[in-house]
Amino acid sequence: MRDECIHLSSFFQTVHIKVEHLIAKVEYKGTEYYFNADIVGGVFGSGKAEEFEMKDRGIYIPLWLPIYELEKVNIKPYEVVGSIFNHYKK
Repeated sequence: MRDECIHLSSFFQTVHIKVEHLIAKVEYKGTEYYFNADIVGGVFGSGKAEEFEMKDRGIYIPLWLPIYELEKVNIKPYEVVGSIFNHYKK
């Protein structure tokens, strides 16, 4: 969990979010956690985290999407989209 905390720390320096609860925990090239969250301040996508700097791995473009647009995006692993839809149907 320490690595996730470091990553979130660099993210929080740019944007302030309110994390509600865990929606999905997925094993995909490691363990990934998906949370329900709302932006409450800052500027999304303007950070200096390492994923912005790794030019040899393609382009990193952060997205904050409305839930209804998730089906239009190539999300990996795709089954997380179903978990998100199921969460918000409740």
